[in-house]
Amino acid sequence: MSPVLCAGLCFAFLGPKLHRQPSRINKMFTPLVALALLTVPQEPETVVFNQKQTSLLFSYPKAWKATTNKLNTKFEFPISDSDQTATVEIWPAEFSGTKEVWETTQSTIVTQLKQTLVKQWQEEILTVPMLITRSTNLTDEVAYTTDSAMIYGPSFWKFLYRLKARSDVFDRADYQWRLVLQSLRPEAGGSLTPFDPNRKPLNSEKSRRGGSTTILSPTSNAKPAKIVLGEGTQTVTAGGKELILRFPKDWTVKSSSEGESSWVFSRPGVQPGIVVTVQSIVDSPNASRAFARKGALSLDLFSKVVARTESLPTPSKSGMQVAHLFRSGEAAQQPFLATLDSVGSLGDYYWLAHWRVTDKSELKHLESIKDLLQILRIEATK
Repeated sequence: MSPVLCAGLCFAFLGPKLHRQPSRINKMFTPLVALALLTVPQEPETVVFNQKQTSLLFSYPKAWKATTNKLNTKFEFPISDSDQTATVEIWPAEFSGTKEVWETTQSTIVTQLKQTLVKQWQEEILTVPMLITRSTNLTDEVAYTTDSAMIYGPSFWKFLYRLKARSDVFDRADYQWRLVLQSLRPEAGGSLTPFDPNRKPLNSEKSRRGGSTTILSPTSNAKPAKIVLGEGTQTVTAGGKELILRFPKDWTVKSSSEGESSWVFSRPGVQPGIVVTVQSIVDSPNASRAFARKGALSLDLFSKVVARTESLPTPSKSGMQVAHLFRSGEAAQQPFLATLDSVGSLGDYYWLAHWRVTDKSELKHLESIKDLLQILRIEATK
């Protein structure tokens, strides 16, 4: 029986007997009402979390323990009817690819972490897709379940969360987190619109891990007046066809351990070499999707990004459409990390290039590598 109902019944039964004794009514009834009001379940006190990059807000119980660093915010909360706790991490992610690329990337990450992929699915929140990947793993012989999700909102910045709890109580933790997600709303009010992966990024859209972002737009889409053909050649295979990969003669090439379609380009003084993979849309994703996936994998190498420079596809000296994505910052075990991811496409074929250095002095070779990629060209054999 609720305290309010109890107090009401007491007054109903005692009232007729005490109507001529108002002082006794006050002394007996007032404490009952006070007890009732104090014991009625109250809504927990909440705090507003504001993710400035995505302009999304939500309210979470003040009792949750929140820890914030430069990369993310981590909440720890008790799981109802259990002595266990769950954690949910929130951070902004820079992602401009398609939903399919994101799901493929998450699946790859789960495999690399030697976890078990349970399922991937989509839900709708604020009228836009929310992409969820569920995985499990064993830690000290205890099973844990993790949901990693991204809200596919309109900005290049995306709202990500990772919920983790012991598998035997994960459903309860998920229920408590979903109650909090019900309070998610845009800072400006209203709803969201799904992201358009074909739109160009805005200069105002920054890297998810802080630092500066520079977007270099192509000055012209016109092909160069004269195609420059590299004198070095390497026979490669992609899409079941034999091709020729042309490059400057002052570079050497050897096969890479990353696969039969991958090659390492190097020249004296440039360490390490740059890995180039040749692919075809016949049996691989298109160039833009493959490039987005490669960039996402490189991003996961960083604990902090200090600077990011992106150039949109522009005709190269060899007549291919070439784009670059350069990042520099820190890794978990390295005080310095820089990566360059590039793509060059022509017709049904394209190459992907990746260069990674942990020695800041090696950045002096960056322009030489870009010069190589200006000449790198895929041709069909005669």
